Amino acid sequence: MARSLATADFERAGRLAAVADPEQAKELAELFQHLVADFKVKVGREDQVELLGLVADKTRLSLPLNLPGHDQPVRLELDVVRDARMGWKIAALQLPRELAAAMPVAAAPPASPTPERTPAAPVALVRVATHPDALSFASAFVRVLLRHDFIAARRLVDESKVTPQRLAALCIVFEEGRYEMKPERPLIVTVANPEVAWVIAQVQSSSLGQSTEFGLELQRSGADQPWQVKGLNLSEILGSFAASAGKLGVPYTPIVKNPRGGESLALYFEYDRAELHPRARKQLEIVASLLKSDPSRKLRIAGHTDAKGTENYNIALSRARAEAVKRGLASLGVSAEQIVTSGLGTAQPLGPNQKADGTDDPEGRSRNRRAEVFLDF
Repeated sequence: MARSLATADFERAGRLAAVADPEQAKELAELFQHLVADFKVKVGREDQVELLGLVADKTRLSLPLNLPGHDQPVRLELDVVRDARMGWKIAALQLPRELAAAMPVAAAPPASPTPERTPAAPVALVRVATHPDALSFASAFVRVLLRHDFIAARRLVDESKVTPQRLAALCIVFEEGRYEMKPERPLIVTVANPEVAWVIAQVQSSSLGQSTEFGLELQRSGADQPWQVKGLNLSEILGSFAASAGKLGVPYTPIVKNPRGGESLALYFEYDRAELHPRARKQLEIVASLLKSDPSRKLRIAGHTDAKGTENYNIALSRARAEAVKRGLASLGVSAEQIVTSGLGTAQPLGPNQKADGTDDPEGRSRNRRAEVFLDF
């Protein structure tokens, strides 16, 4: 299909698309030609065809279409199914809504159709994506995250259910782990009801040498309403990232459960140091983008230390760590009036400073050398 469209062999593309219903081949060929000739569509290369995921018995493929005036390509989506006789066949093609005007108007049926044959609407295999289904929406959401576009991702979530910390943490993990979608079975829809869907997103990191996943809970208020992400299950991907983070020089996962409740973003420090880790820059960029978009928003930064040293020394060190984060945000254009800092010393450890037998616990202490960022909005 991709090769035929790219070489303007519309007749062959129409036959391939209509293999399950040859009577539509001519209409499909005309539609493809219409897209290229009149809408100036440039079809992506054959190697740009992507597997989006699985839903029920269908496998969805995506072919990028470049339109004049669009920075990002739109996508022609094809649902293919196994067929005992033909191997694979296309069950449906979905045009992006930007190309809705390319759809031909169905011809009116004859006044008195014969019992033997009632004409079908032309190009019945094709529909227009007025509202993305769960798989298409999940694909768009994950692609935004893989571009580390936190602002765009926020528009797709229900912020009363998905905290900014959780969304920011996923962006940070994607950036630091250099994750990408798995080429095989990247998205799997496990539950697909008209208003509720569960999707498993499978990703991989060549730098970490691992494959992992996370879960999306999607909801919408009606079949004609847009989807929203209502939940993110990050336990698998955060666990995998934490286990491999040493390869990147980043001690632990960027989101933690605070001992006093709730979640916060965490930035870690070397022993007895208050300088920001180089990889903290991306975390701060995401936080800064939030604050700069609304000057009324505030955040709190709390510095922490391990149990080595005196109480007064650790209070001072924890304050210095919080101030280092504040300076990092200021360098990104955040107003100092939006940030409140504090130093808590050893008061809220995330890990044990000593093992059960009383000996030193270096790994536990490393979790305590941190600054936590609380987004108060």
